[in-house]
Amino acid sequence: MKSLSVSTYTALAVVLASLFGFSLMAQAQETKEELTPQERFEQLQERTSENQEAREEQQAERAEALTEKKEEVEATRAQRQAALAERVQQRITNLAANVSNRMEAAIARMIQIGDRLQSRIDTLEERGVDTVDAQVRLNEANAHLASAVETLTGIDGVIASVVGSETPREAWTAAKETYGSAREDIKAAHEALRASVAALKEAVVTAELGSGVSEAVRNGEEEETDAEDKESEAAEEDTEEEDAV
Repeated sequence: MKSLSVSTYTALAVVLASLFGFSLMAQAQETKEELTPQERFEQLQERTSENQEAREEQQAERAEALTEKKEEVEATRAQRQAALAERVQQRITNLAANVSNRMEAAIARMIQIGDRLQSRIDTLEERGVDTVDAQVRLNEANAHLASAVETLTGIDGVIASVVGSETPREAWTAAKETYGSAREDIKAAHEALRASVAALKEAVVTAELGSGVSEAVRNGEEEETDAEDKESEAAEEDTEEEDAV
């Protein structure tokens, strides 16, 4: 028997491979044709369900990432707000100390002027000068000064409440009102002191006393006027600082 040539073997191999491939395709086609409509629907539902689960998983991951980012932003904002609140609290504390010190110094200065003025009124009264008007005005000044002192007595508690507040800037309004009340009394006391000095000077002129008495009254008026100018400047500075909080 003659042996087959190489080309013959090659041709046989090609034929066998073609037959095998055709057989597999036929089996796959047969399997596909064997699926019922219900089975094909179920396969479609399964693939749809898988796709839906994948989308939901992606959405969950994105939502988690957004939540983490939001928490980071809120934490940063909270830190900034805390730092800002601390700076505002420190500013309020310093401002309150400055305003209180200025007002207390003005009150002390006017009390000293009032004491000297009272001494002059008493002396002139002994010499027969009509000091009633001057005394009335001085009493008014003393009443306003007493009111200012009483108002500032409770300012430390007000400032403590402001600094301890979660919104110190808004709470500062209460402190401004307290300082405003004290400031009005201080200004009223100034006006009353000036009126007292003027009344006393007029009384001396009316009584036609010596120039030495008139000079003493005039010196007192200059002292009181100088004190008023200083307090007015301090009051204006306090107002500008309070509005800047």
